[in-house]
Amino acid sequence: MRIESFSVEGLHGFVDASLDFFPDLTIIVGRNGSGKTSVLDLMSHLIRLDFEAIVKANFSIATLVLHDDSLGKVKIQASNTADIKKVNLTIGNVDPVEIALDMPLSMLRFGAEIEARNLSRELNPATLKRVEKMFSERSESMSQIATLKKSIKFTFVRLDRTILAIDSEGVTSYDNGISSKTTRYESSSPVPKDPIEDVIKVMRSNQLTYRRAADRIQKTASSELIKLHFSPPAISRSKAPTEKQLKTKLQELKKRVTSSHLIANAPGIEDVITTFFSEFEVLLDQAFPKNDQIKKSGRRTLHEETVEVMISVKEQQISELLKIFEREQVETSIAYQPIKKYLDIAAKFLNDSGKTLKFSPENLELGFVISKSILDDDFDAMEVSTPQKVRSIRELSSGERQVLIVLTYLAFLAGKDSIFVVDEPELSLHVEWQRELVSALTQLRPTNCQIILATHSPEITGRAKQNCKILKPSYLPQSGN
Repeated sequence: MRIESFSVEGLHGFVDASLDFFPDLTIIVGRNGSGKTSVLDLMSHLIRLDFEAIVKANFSIATLVLHDDSLGKVKIQASNTADIKKVNLTIGNVDPVEIALDMPLSMLRFGAEIEARNLSRELNPATLKRVEKMFSERSESMSQIATLKKSIKFTFVRLDRTILAIDSEGVTSYDNGISSKTTRYESSSPVPKDPIEDVIKVMRSNQLTYRRAADRIQKTASSELIKLHFSPPAISRSKAPTEKQLKTKLQELKKRVTSSHLIANAPGIEDVITTFFSEFEVLLDQAFPKNDQIKKSGRRTLHEETVEVMISVKEQQISELLKIFEREQVETSIAYQPIKKYLDIAAKFLNDSGKTLKFSPENLELGFVISKSILDDDFDAMEVSTPQKVRSIRELSSGERQVLIVLTYLAFLAGKDSIFVVDEPELSLHVEWQRELVSALTQLRPTNCQIILATHSPEITGRAKQNCKILKPSYLPQSGN
């Protein structure tokens, strides 16, 4: 799902505006007072079909056009004048449906039938009859709304830094994007919560997922090593390898073993590998003696033939061991890649202040350590001792927290085929960080995720001029006394 265009007439009673959007990144640029925040808020109301918020907004007509690979073109048009209050929804080639917005606000919430029926005893007969008629007439509307809700994945980082997110199940949450049981039909005036708690939860969840995956990978590799150790040897019929070839393979294997976590995490494996190396080095000495040990030409002894066979066996084992360790390390690296990419990009913002993100070994929560010399209040150099306590990211500055919140929601919560909106991303950010932000967002952008930023920061717009759209509102003539 992505937004193609938006237009509004009579915003705040006197502003007309329109915008087209790029499928990947759009940066909305405008002066203070041009209506950027109001446009984003109204777009959010429309895409979420928040009828209560739509009715409360001050505008005449607003049109949002989206595209979905499965549904095709989606058009949401809302009218909110004194005489007409309705939403027209068109999905693909299906006939458009109309949702009247002149009912009591509690009845306008998507899926409010149950709520209304629970309140039916409190309604007078005339109102109850009107509500029941609305339910029967809106059955098709409800079906269309449900179809659209299933296709929407939307995240909105608001100007006040509360976060609104809606997933493909239609669940809307405020400032809690990981495991919230927040109702789908919650009021559009949430009680603010701190999104940094979501960062802690979601990163701990991802670290746990990685640890479980790494454990499975290492368990499989350990089983393969044990199986290889006790399997009957395979004797190669090919030409015997040279001393140089064998030593090269042996060094490569040692390098793989040194960089693997398998030895430390799989009891008994270290002894097996150590024994293998010792035995192989003894065989190498016997198969390729030093110059003063070279025997005279003549028929080979039984011992020499045996050594040659053992060398062949060990060469085959080295090849198999290399495959096992290489597979273990590649699969572990792939499992960790999303977290590593996130940490590497976040490091660009935190390293200047001497901070490095690190997972706490006690509870796997994401925290940070002071990773280099810092300055105290008297500007005297103070060396930080190691190892250090992992501090909570709750202790980071407001700018650092904001960066982590935005990067985490984008990388791990927005999801593919989603829409990710940030109003004034430059808030609390140093100019150097503003310059890094666009690159960081585009690198972490999930597949087919559309990013929309509204800003007047030249540091942000200057990094993606080709993706900027200028909001130029038209002001309607006002009648006066």
